[in-house]
Amino acid sequence: MGLFLKIIIIFALFLVSIFQQIYNTVDAIIIGKFVGKYALAAVGGSTGSLFNLFTGFAVGITSGASVVIAQQYGKGDKEQLSRAIQTAIIFNILLGALFSFIVYSNAESILKVLGRTK
Repeated sequence: MGLFLKIIIIFALFLVSIFQQIYNTVDAIIIGKFVGKYALAAVGGSTGSLFNLFTGFAVGITSGASVVIAQQYGKGDKEQLSRAIQTAIIFNILLGALFSFIVYSNAESILKVLGRTK
């Protein structure tokens, strides 16, 4: 991988983080101002912690996959490298779909456990 590509990837990751923070801030401002403090508490409070739990789990899984990918890259085994990358991508897509299904199908129960009512 060339130096230019590495710089682009690092810069893209940096930009994604900044845009995510801007999105969260603007979202909180709009919800707080136009919908109300209870809606802001619902979005940022209980659901925010649930979102962070799932995101942290996914980041941990991805970090583990990056170790395997780095090892295959270091060995120069392009076939195993490709397989490791494909496996990581497919696993993350399936994990996201599973988490989405679990949360969507159990949303009311999850919110009750978190102490939120209608």
